[in-house]
Amino acid sequence: EPWRRYDTAWYILIAMQGYFPDTRIVFPPLYPALIRVVELVCGGNFVLAALIVSSVFCVSAFYLFYRLAAREWGDPIATRALILLAAFPTGFFLVAGYTESLFLTFTLGAFLAAFDRRWWLAGGLSFLASLTRLQGLVLCLPLAWIAYVQCREVGQRALLSRLPVLVGAPLGTLAFVAFITYNQLESIEQAYADGWKLASHLPWDSVITYLQRLFAGETVAHEHHNAMALLLLALLGGVVWRRFSRTYAIYVGSTLVVILVRYHFGAGLAGAQFESAIRYVLLLFPCFSAAAALLNSWRAASQWAAR
Repeated sequence: EPWRRYDTAWYILIAMQGYFPDTRIVFPPLYPALIRVVELVCGGNFVLAALIVSSVFCVSAFYLFYRLAAREWGDPIATRALILLAAFPTGFFLVAGYTESLFLTFTLGAFLAAFDRRWWLAGGLSFLASLTRLQGLVLCLPLAWIAYVQCREVGQRALLSRLPVLVGAPLGTLAFVAFITYNQLESIEQAYADGWKLASHLPWDSVITYLQRLFAGETVAHEHHNAMALLLLALLGGVVWRRFSRTYAIYVGSTLVVILVRYHFGAGLAGAQFESAIRYVLLLFPCFSAAAALLNSWRAASQWAAR
């Protein structure tokens, strides 16, 4: 029972009943579909099925994250980055009935495939990522940058072969939106407004509103936790921008924008900004590598100073 909370209950409801014209339409279909399949061998226990799916994809996400980090920055940083991700205060969401581990697996797999020039695989994985979370749409940006950099090396003749990484994520999002529209299930934006008092605003609107609520004494405890998590990961994002490949900076920047455009327009508790950001930041995997790199630098500096 403790695992059947909040979004998990929505995913299970979709797995049991499918989609209806209510607020459940903001949740893309891949995770509920996997729950429905695994439930067949769980004796009808949908919660157990959700935990199994998340746990399996958590292991795969850890493996792919280590592979990518070791490839880019070497084993010491990769090991520390993996520990930091797993030990993050909200790391338990990676095994809970949520989509974080599923999305991370597809995202990391798409990055690895694109770096290896396996364009169809990268496009297919980004397509699955966008059927897991709506923010998967922005995966086309860092993947397009990888394709662009490699095109500069081999010439424009290879542009067509890289097309899957440009269209994979947008096609997944468009397919889900088309399904919602065809079945007349309301609009996703309206469902967010009705169910969660959420609207899409400019990224800085949520920051300004949070500061206004803070000085007016209207904030709630979890609002500060989310704000601190965002600030920490944004600072690490600055390290990513300065020290890592531009590909990762694009991914971190676009993901942060997606988080910040979610503006709560309600009053009181319903107006708390950065809702669930402390969970969403788990997807900013380059930031955990940046933290590991900083720890590695500080360790080397302390050893040098001790000589």
